[in-house]
Amino acid sequence: MGFKKRLLYSICIISLILVGSVLERYNYDKNSHINSHSNQVSKDITKLKTNGEVLINRVYNFTVNKPYHNYTDLFFQEHYNYYIFVQIVSPHECTIRINLKDPEDDNYALFYRHMKQSDGILEIPFGASLTGNHSVSIYIDTSYNLNIYVRIEKGSKCLHDILSPEQIGNLIQYNVSKFQNSSIQIDHAFLETNVLYKFFFGRVSAISIDHDNNLTYRYSLLDDQDISFSINWKNDQLEGIGGVSAYEFGTASEGIYTTNLSINCEVKYVNIVYAIVYDHKIANIVDETNSTTGNNSTNNNDFFNELASLPEEWLIGTTIFIGCAMAILTVMLVNNRRRNAVGLNLKEK
Repeated sequence: MGFKKRLLYSICIISLILVGSVLERYNYDKNSHINSHSNQVSKDITKLKTNGEVLINRVYNFTVNKPYHNYTDLFFQEHYNYYIFVQIVSPHECTIRINLKDPEDDNYALFYRHMKQSDGILEIPFGASLTGNHSVSIYIDTSYNLNIYVRIEKGSKCLHDILSPEQIGNLIQYNVSKFQNSSIQIDHAFLETNVLYKFFFGRVSAISIDHDNNLTYRYSLLDDQDISFSINWKNDQLEGIGGVSAYEFGTASEGIYTTNLSINCEVKYVNIVYAIVYDHKIANIVDETNSTTGNNSTNNNDFFNELASLPEEWLIGTTIFIGCAMAILTVMLVNNRRRNAVGLNLKEK
């Protein structure tokens, strides 16, 4: 094997080693970034679920003479989940009822159940639609004295423990509203054209079992062209507490959309969270009136755009490969020139 071939093979091997090491390092850095981001997201979600703000936390006596406790002046912040925990901690059993009043003095029937000590601790959630002082009343039906552990704490924002951090960052509309039977909530939102939006609905206040907790709802959109769309045209049943109903809608025009949400229920008051989230661009608008002139420049732009859209590891590898190839050609040209120069000098002699 001649010197020229050995040199060529050596350069090719070195180039491949360089490309492989660069790509391996890139993938390592990329995966490290992804894993780090995933861990951070998990920590953030855990932090959201355990807010740490405790309003009530102690054991109370419930007696035959006083089978109730009222917890007043509990400051709730709108849009946040609050959790009421109860547990019988003495060897007894009883029927427990829990009601809540909001700052407008409207009463929510949250809980009704026969409990005993072996049932452990039970959780009653309530998503606040108003900021202000709330009151919680716990009543029991008993023929003897007993002790009950009561804890009330603040949680995360409604829906924020269900949506991803990216979806939370892309919220277009978000609210927690109080509904009665057949009540309607009308809002407005600016939506872009050719974009897919996701719509989320959920019940965030508990309903005691002595009430019908089946809720149906209708949701419609009116775009800027006065075209009406029924998002859930089947008049669907709303998911139970802790669940979420979701729909996708792609827009054909840009402007102010009017949203209309109505709730049908057999309970006096219920709180509903709903949100609109920007998901992704469906398509770019093409101007069909453009003539065929200037196609060459367009094609050139398309070429560079496609090149720029390649994965980063491809661009790195391609750049190194082209650089190595140019280095090989340069070495070969220099060697040829030297040989020619030597040959000419010999002939002159």
